[in-house]
Amino acid sequence: MEAYTYISLVDYVGDVPYSQANQFGDFPTPELDAGEDVYAAQIALLDTAISNLGEVSAVIPQDLFYGSFDADNWIAVANTLKLKAHLNMGNGGAISALLSENIIDTDDEDFQFNYSSCYISRIKKSNISRKLS
Repeated sequence: MEAYTYISLVDYVGDVPYSQANQFGDFPTPELDAGEDVYAAQIALLDTAISNLGEVSAVIPQDLFYGSFDADNWIAVANTLKLKAHLNMGNGGAISALLSENIIDTDDEDFQFNYSSCYISRIKKSNISRKLS
């Protein structure tokens, strides 16, 4: 989630505090880091996450995004975020390499948080009712 947030921040506002962020005692007014430096840090974080997801664990985390935990879905998210960062930096070689990796390329892998299944069901029913009238 950190990588998603920082990559999105750089996408929207450019340079952002990163290396001095969240260190209020030492840096009450943190300096901005270049967007490419933030992207690089997040790509490294995502590489670590992918490595960790490849390990066998006795603990199966609760998955609020996909329902039942599947490491392949999260690896697809990580690779897709890396792809987004490399696209924004114009790294053609990295982009080509990532296109052959596990990325989000189906609806089942879509990365979204459903706030309430009741709300979603209500929307779907109301849309169906409108189409039938």
